[in-house]
Amino acid sequence: MLAATSSATAQSYIGGGSGVPENTAGYKKWMMFSEAVTERSGGALEITPIISGALGSEENILSSLRRGRVQVAIISSMVVASVVPEATLLQTPYLFNSQEEADFILDTVLFDQYTELLEDKGLVLLSWDEVGFHQVYGTEPLLTPGDMAGVRFRVSSSPAARLFAGAIGADTISLPFSDLIMGLQTSLVTAGENAIILYAQTGVAELAPHLMMTNHSFAVNFFIADARWLNRLSAEHQNVVRTAWPPMDVGRAMTRAEWQADLARADVLGFRVHDLTEEQRQMWRDAVEPARQNLIGISGPKASDILEAVRRGQSEFKARQSVE
Repeated sequence: MLAATSSATAQSYIGGGSGVPENTAGYKKWMMFSEAVTERSGGALEITPIISGALGSEENILSSLRRGRVQVAIISSMVVASVVPEATLLQTPYLFNSQEEADFILDTVLFDQYTELLEDKGLVLLSWDEVGFHQVYGTEPLLTPGDMAGVRFRVSSSPAARLFAGAIGADTISLPFSDLIMGLQTSLVTAGENAIILYAQTGVAELAPHLMMTNHSFAVNFFIADARWLNRLSAEHQNVVRTAWPPMDVGRAMTRAEWQADLARADVLGFRVHDLTEEQRQMWRDAVEPARQNLIGISGPKASDILEAVRRGQSEFKARQSVE
């Protein structure tokens, strides 16, 4: 979270970081944002971070944002989907074929699509904040969907997570992330899926030390602002807020450097990385195809239009790659 005051303009506002712990890429981005806002506004806007979940869950933060109690926040697509159902589409397994393709489509296709959808809800999309590809983890190696039968698989409240687990034949157990460690310790769950930065150094890796590089869902957060508040600022200060978050290439590099460092230290952190063969990866793709189709069906009235735009973006990306 961020608490911010503007002594020069007698304004005050709060922004949210949704539980970002210190010494992580996410924390560093908030510090960069805070410093940039203060510097570029000549001290008229001053931000003090309040992080590590001090203002509660993402659902609470989003509710506060919409009520005008919080003015800027980073919210996962899973929670944004509660007000913009089409955000569920971003969680579709194998929506993107690579990081580079995801970058291109998010920036050139999806940013405008979701800007429009969020505007209808009184919210302004300022930037993406990358989390990274989700991977499957477990107490034992789970290299193909065939290994998942009867596995007690932790899922979040996201429909995408439940559909994914069901498609691979796992025993689906809904559990908040805050209860995951206890769930693993008691064997309530023995597997799950998440991005590396939420696996390697959160205690999960120690209890479920096998990480399968399925690269199935690309997680990205929304950095959003309350439109009513933002529009009350001067044009100059609006521009400061809109541009102070680290540029996408910088933010992505920070996140990727963090999870790549985690993988490089897997032995030290106590987990084993399982790289999949192309044949194994195709098994995962084939297994979750029903989940993909079901997700599209529940992702809001404009989901089909967005998916078609994604496909056009993929074709354009492929054409660019062939030229390069």
